[in-house]
Amino acid sequence: MIQWSATLPRIYFGWYIVGIAFFSLFLSAGTGTTFSVLIPTMSQDLGWSFSALVLANGIGTFVGSLTGPFMGRIVDRQGARLVLTGCVLITGISSILCGFVQEPWQLYAAYGLASGISRSTMMNVGPSAMIANWFLRKRAKASGFASIGPPVCSMVFPGATALALSLFGWREAWVLLGVMTVLVFTPPFGIIIRHRPENLGLRIDGDDAGVLDPAQPHPRNAMPSQWRDWTLHQALHHRQFWLLAASMAIIGLMPQTVFLLLFTTFRSQGISEAVAAGTLTVLGLGQVVSRLAFWTPLITRLGSVRYAIFLWGGMLIVGSVLLSFTQGEIMAYAVSAFLGVALGGNLVVQLIVWPEYFGRSSVGAIAGTAHLFMGLGAALGPQLTAGIADISGSYALSYLVLAAWVALGIILQLPVGKPTPAPTASA
Repeated sequence: MIQWSATLPRIYFGWYIVGIAFFSLFLSAGTGTTFSVLIPTMSQDLGWSFSALVLANGIGTFVGSLTGPFMGRIVDRQGARLVLTGCVLITGISSILCGFVQEPWQLYAAYGLASGISRSTMMNVGPSAMIANWFLRKRAKASGFASIGPPVCSMVFPGATALALSLFGWREAWVLLGVMTVLVFTPPFGIIIRHRPENLGLRIDGDDAGVLDPAQPHPRNAMPSQWRDWTLHQALHHRQFWLLAASMAIIGLMPQTVFLLLFTTFRSQGISEAVAAGTLTVLGLGQVVSRLAFWTPLITRLGSVRYAIFLWGGMLIVGSVLLSFTQGEIMAYAVSAFLGVALGGNLVVQLIVWPEYFGRSSVGAIAGTAHLFMGLGAALGPQLTAGIADISGSYALSYLVLAAWVALGIILQLPVGKPTPAPTASA
């Protein structure tokens, strides 16, 4: 076992935790990206409808949401090492199993059930809790760096998956992804992850002794909720939690739909496979650039994620409407670039919003419980979109419906208000 020193290496150990969060998000997005590219070929080869295939994603999202609160409690109490390492193994094994499916129920079991168990933890609960435990003043910056994992994946995986598909086939592409996941990523997760800086004799943000006590108010860039952490019980009995969870769930209908169905949407509009794959790369590049150059600096300057949510939601509405009227390859690239910027705010917001409003002590359980509801939205979005497309023969109406839903989610944000301190025991 590698023993880490409190003084070596010189870089704050929390940034290694950010690296693990990056790869956790990268891997969780990789399975979905691979699935989105392989959907048309799997549909043609197996004779299954798009909605039947997309149901596997809905099952996975729903299962991940159900396990989120349980996984969050473990992460809060014991740290993320055991949980995330196990999730990486499950993800790899489920991908391998996807390469051998012959019947829909087998896909639902391999991709839906097995992959779903790890999805919420790797995408939301684990990274959010790790970053919240290791960063306070630099939380937006840390979240911004970690959140580029999925868009980097979107830049790499579509081309790699398309290459594997052309050289071998969709079954081999699944197996290759699973083997790589198990062999390459399991060891770093098991070796590097640590629960909190206190476990290594360090302080949050890497501050020197006396600079910052996370239990006390800090004069800058610290919200009141970070002065006194909420318990899960307190959060569940406060309207702020339920409004946030409902709003994020409804707005979340749109991002998951784009991630899963953008490739299929453009293919249905007569755009070539190569260009459709290229739009995913543009989408990923837009997210990387916007998260580092726009969303992270914006939230840092604002001092709160609250105002960024309104801008994020508004851009998603515009992007959804644009998707319903996209015509031709040039417009497909342009819309993908705009969506990349809009979706750049997606994960940054999700990583920051729960610790900002409720602190770090129970953030795993609180975020996991919230994602129980958010997962329903993420599962419903692609399923609703694919279902309407199967009936109408077009994705245009689907995206207009999604735009209306996102608008409702923004409206629910209005009464949430600013983060507030946790209630006292007598409250």
